[in-house]
This record gives sequence, C-alpha cells and structure tokens, in this order.
Amino acid sequence: MDKESKSGSGGFPNNGIVAIVLLAAGVLFVRESPLQTTRLPVNEPRLEQHYSKQDVDARLWQDPFGAVAKYRSELRKNNLEKLRKEDVHRTAGDLAKEVAAMVAKAPDKQPQILAVMLAGGPYSENVESRRRGRYAVLAALNASRLSPVDTEHLGYFMPAPSGGDAALEPVPYEWFEPATDVQVRELSRSGLQSPVLVMWLQTEAFADSPLKRMAEFAEPFIKAGANWRVLGPNGSDGLKAMMDEAGAPGFEGGPIHAAMRFYSLYATVPDAVLLENRKDEQERKGGISKFLEDRNVALVRTIGDDGRLADGLIEELRLRGLKPRKLLKGSGDEAQRYQEACRTRSDDDAPSEVAVVAEWDTLYGRSLRREFRAKKDEAGFCVERFDYVRGLDGQLPAAGDGASASGSAAKPGPGDKDAGRRKDGTFVEVAEGQGQFDYLRRLAVQMHIRDEQVRKTSADGQGFRAIGVLGNDMHDKLLVMQALRPEFPDVIFFTTDMDARLLHPREQAWTRNLIVASNFGLRLTDSLQGGAPPFRDSYQVSAFLSTRLAMDDARRALQLEKGAGDAMEPLSQATVRKWFKEPRIFEIGRTEAFDFKGQWPKGIDKDNCRGLAWAQCDDIHPAGSPLYPAPGVAVMFLIFSVLMLAIWMPPLVVSRGAKARLSDFVTDDEDLRARRVRWVRLALLVIVVQIALPLGMALGWESFAEWLTRGGKPLVAIEGISLWPTEALRVFTLLLCFYLLLRGVADVDLQPGGDWQGLRSRRCSRGHDRAAGKGRPQAEPMVEARTDVFDALHSSTASPAPHG
Repeated sequence: MDKESKSGSGGFPNNGIVAIVLLAAGVLFVRESPLQTTRLPVNEPRLEQHYSKQDVDARLWQDPFGAVAKYRSELRKNNLEKLRKEDVHRTAGDLAKEVAAMVAKAPDKQPQILAVMLAGGPYSENVESRRRGRYAVLAALNASRLSPVDTEHLGYFMPAPSGGDAALEPVPYEWFEPATDVQVRELSRSGLQSPVLVMWLQTEAFADSPLKRMAEFAEPFIKAGANWRVLGPNGSDGLKAMMDEAGAPGFEGGPIHAAMRFYSLYATVPDAVLLENRKDEQERKGGISKFLEDRNVALVRTIGDDGRLADGLIEELRLRGLKPRKLLKGSGDEAQRYQEACRTRSDDDAPSEVAVVAEWDTLYGRSLRREFRAKKDEAGFCVERFDYVRGLDGQLPAAGDGASASGSAAKPGPGDKDAGRRKDGTFVEVAEGQGQFDYLRRLAVQMHIRDEQVRKTSADGQGFRAIGVLGNDMHDKLLVMQALRPEFPDVIFFTTDMDARLLHPREQAWTRNLIVASNFGLRLTDSLQGGAPPFRDSYQVSAFLSTRLAMDDARRALQLEKGAGDAMEPLSQATVRKWFKEPRIFEIGRTEAFDFKGQWPKGIDKDNCRGLAWAQCDDIHPAGSPLYPAPGVAVMFLIFSVLMLAIWMPPLVVSRGAKARLSDFVTDDEDLRARRVRWVRLALLVIVVQIALPLGMALGWESFAEWLTRGGKPLVAIEGISLWPTEALRVFTLLLCFYLLLRGVADVDLQPGGDWQGLRSRRCSRGHDRAAGKGRPQAEPMVEARTDVFDALHSSTASPAPHG
C-alpha cells in the first residue's frame, strides 16, 4: 500500500467528504433552470372573422391600451376607410344602448360597470403596470365567480368629446358573466348574478376635474340602468386632484356622482397630508371618505397609508439598534426644535441619523420622506434628504421608425472604446446623454461627504445608520441601491412596497437584507386568493382586493333592492381600515422575503374568511413566516439524535486513545459479572445520550425556540437574515478549538516534569532508534510534527543560553 493510502483523515474516506461538500453546494447554490416554452411562433396572416364588436386580439394578461392601439395602427396602414367606419359605430352611445337592452331583458340582473383607471404613459413601467393591473382585476373577477364572455378579444369604443375638448383615446372594454360551472342558489347566498362590463380608462384623461369628467363619461351608462363603480383614482396625485375639486367653493355632487362609488387602490398619501390645508378642523379629523361623503361622493380607500408604513419602519429600525426620539419641549415651533436637535447632535440621546433618497417629482415621494422625521408627538429620526428624478436609466419609448430609444450614450467608435475607463481599469458613466447614472455616482460621493460630517458632529461618532430608498418606480429604486450599497456596506437599507423583482438573483447583491414595509405581501389568505398565484407586487394585491370588494358591494346592493333578509350595506371605510392597522415588514433573503408579522394571533376568527362573508374577515393577510422550524416532536427527536451522534461519534472514531479506553472499559475485567455491570452502565449512558436527552430537547423545542426568537430574531438557516447560524458557527469553532487543544495535549505525551527539554531529548532518542533500524509507532509522524511546533515555540520564548 502506498504512502497516500496510509495517510488519511482517521479512516474517513476523502471521497465521502468531497461528495458531502458537493451535495451541500448543490443544495445551497445551484439554481433551477429557467422555464422554456415549446410553442412555435405564428407567422400566418390573421384569418378570423368576427361579428361582435369585441374583436381585438388580446390575451387576458395583455396591456389593453397596447392591444387596441396595435389593432388601430394596422387598420390605419392597411384599411383606413374601414377604421373610419368602425369609429362611427363604436361609440359610447351604442354601448349604452346595449346596456339598456340588457336591463330591459332582465330587470333583476342590473349590469355592473367596473371602470378601471390605469396609467396611460408610453414608458416601460407604465406598460408593465397596465399588464399587472389587468391581470389582478381579471383574477379577482374569476375569484368572484365571473368568467369572460370572450377570452381572446377586447372591444373598444370612442367616447364623446367633453366640454368642447378633443375626443378621448379609445376606451377598451370586455364583458364578464356569471360562471356557468357554479351552481346558482338563492340571491342572498350566491355570488353576483349580473353581467359585468369592465372598462379600461386612462388616468391622464381625468387629471383635470376628475369628478366632473367621470360624471360626464358615466352619465349615458347610468341613465341606461347600469351600476357604476370605479377602481381609482390611480395614485396619490389623482386623489389630491379629486380632493381639490370636491373642496372647491360651489361644488355640489349631483345624482350622477351619487350613483358612482370609488375604490382608491393605489393612493397611499395619508389623509392628514391631503387635508392639511382645510380650515375646518372637523373635516381634517373626519378623513377623506367622510370629506367626500359630505359632498355626495362615495370613496373607500382600500390600501393603507404611508404614515403607517413609516411607523412600522421606525419601529423595525429601533429593534435593529437605531434611536427614534420625540422632539423635546422648548421654545420655537416644531421646525426650529427639529433643526436644533439635529444640527449638532451633541447629546447622546439625540435621534439617529437617517438618509432618505426619494423621487421629488411625485407627491408620493415628497410626502413620504417627511413621515420619518422626529416630531413633538411622534418618535422619528434626523433625516438627511437626497433627491432623484424618475427614469434614471434614460430609456424612452420606441421611436416612430421602430428603433428603440436607449438611455445610454452613442456607441463609441473603435478608437474610443477605452475613453470611459478609469486608471484602475473600471468603467465610469459618461456625464452626458439621457441616462442619469452619472448623477447617482456623484450622489454617492455627496452622501459620503455628508456621512463624514455627521460622524464628526455626533456624540456617538456614528454617521448614517440607515438609508431609505423611496419611489414609485422599482427600476429606479434598484439602480439607487446598486449605486449606494457598495459605498455603505454596513448601513441598513429600507424601502416600501413589496415587489417580486427584489428577489431576483441578479439583484441579490444590493437587495439582500433590505427591509421592506408594505401594505400587502404578494398574496392574501388562501380563502380570499381564490386559487390565483402570488402576484408580482403589492399593488396587484390591492387591485385584486378592490375588485373583489367592488363585486361584493354590487351583490349587497342587489340584495338590498330585493329585500333579502341577510342583506348588508356596502363595506364602510372603518371596516377596511382595520385590515391595515399594522404594515407588513419583510426582509429580503436569499430565496424569499421573510415576513416578520408572525403567526396569526391567538383567538382570531379565521372561519369568517370563507364563503360570501369573507368581507367580514378579521385579517385578510396570510400568516407571516415562521420564526423557527417546528416539524413536530418525531422529526425534532430524529434531528437531535443525529446531532448528539455527530457530537460524540467523530472523536471516538478519530481518537485512538478514546477507542482504547472504551475497549479497556468494556473488556478489561476478567470477571464476567463486573463486565456485565459495565455493559449495563454503558447502555444506560447511550440511552440517556441518544434517546432521553434528544426526546427532552424535542419536547421542549418550541418553548425554547419561542424564547430564542423573542424580539423578532428568526431562526432560519440559509436565508442570510438570521444571526443564529453565525452564533452556532462561533460556538462550533470554539468547541472545535478546545477539542483540538485537548487532543494535542493528550497526544504529545510530555515528561513528568513537563519541561520542553525532555520532549526534545525524547525526539532525539527516537532519531537514533530510526538510524539503528528500529521500528516506531504508527502515530509517531504526528508527534514529530507537533514537536517541531513545540521546538519553535520554545526557541521563541526561552531565554538565550550563556556562552562557554
């Protein structure tokens, strides 16, 4: 047998170690392959012929505006006369006549119109938001037991000009009807049994005087007998425009306004911000819903506001070591006291410093950063403000000739390929063109300078403890984090609004451990989700919930008209508000977003979340991520048994001394009775170590885990968000060091006097034995290697010998 085969790791095969390492690496790092389709592309001309006006090709997930625009563009190029004829017959009046005919045919099944407001911009984020919005609304209609009349086509009509303005853009629409596979029961116990007309409206068409324009737009359909509900306005700016119009002197909501009901699904600016300029204190305290209700306009906010998100983030940052503080009482107004508390920060009890990078071109971005500041009655931080403008990548819609407008500068010539290279070999962004990447680089430098200034003036010597990245556009937020995360590696980053793009492996370098406060996760409870997969972002969840609420309100309204015994009024703002008392707090891990909300509180009624009474549910959100694994007593017993075996078995296998002592303990005594007593003792020890102790640990695991994870410290192994794996590695390293130290001391076999000279003389005598051809023990090479180390230590620490 050769030399390599004799040396080894105590008999443990090296191939086994390699296999274990590769298996662990595969589990932790190997990703699944991307999904691929086998569908062949279609290049054949369109041969379908339709007699229905709902004849525009569109999948149920497509952008409705883009599908109609493509259809009209092709007609404009190939058959302009046909397009003109279609525009004559595709009018709001013609569609209103169709609605009136339905009412006359079935008066007890009043058609419901759901007007969904979507951003009509041409940018990629606008197109994606329309895709997500339509997907969520249609998924909610499916969960409400409604199915599309035509699953592959849209219709559209040309609205009438409003007040002398030019005609609006085409309005896409699609019909839905009660699902035929659902058993029809009594009206009081069934879902909505009326047809639903979904219209897709551009928000920009209602930017000016939205209530007036919406009333003019809806009037022919309401007079035809339809019930009108609006998912909108689309954003905080639209809600502010509605508030300004309703609060203007002389505004009076007419009967058309009274027949409409708005569901504000995207606007998150707090009521206090929108009503802060109202002089009447009662109006400011009543909230937006009460403010509009007094003016004959019904609106329900179906999403939480930014104030609660900021409060949740402040509390989470406090748990992570930051110091939120209220402003101390003193002279001057609140702004002066804030400046005084944050200018010098010489007090150890001063608020922590937080940087907030937010878009300044939206009301959302401008108002949200104010929520983190310390106030006289609310704890907060000293906030350093930094701004950016939306569209940092500079991408524009495709040009008319089909070329894609890019945010990057012109392609360099062959001789200019290194023009943007630094001396250290890295590339930098050129400070020209549509892209704003160079602004981000200089912003990072500016923040570094400010961070150093804060460190010099603060009593604790700390700069920015956390950096918030706030904005509507997820692409912009990812770019900001990409620029700032390498410059501030030890700072906590936080943002708002959960999005699945934060979990993409490509973004992990700057999104890992990101704190996200959101009104929704990516889904609702299983009973409300209705079989739909988790969505792409939290705003899709809001659209899904708002659509389900609108359909449920329509069902209740029909029940009230029919005098059903268990009929209820439409859902009030107070009922919806209780769902958003506490925001969802997430931390981005390796593969998932950990939800710190935890399990459902004890005593919560989950049974009322099922069936048609789901709107009375105490909590519409799913249970949070478990703070610790709880697979059951049997599984935990098996885990702890293997763990105990892993603690004592390797030393026994590796150590020859331990094996010799165990052998002596079992077989040394010639007396059979004494030997049996030793066997019994050994068996009892094994039972205690391998059965009793693991069983006790398994039974007490949940109590111990609850104590261990108290304060929101999850016990998660490989997500990179828990401190306990690091602490476990430290304990393991410490135990390993003690074990190796004790093993080294045991293997060295020092002289009784304990001096190193005796060890050296013993080594020399062994050298003479080897020269004489005498054998040596198998473990001697290890002893020789260790004595080399001890000789080196002795020569470095012993005092020099005298001469002569």
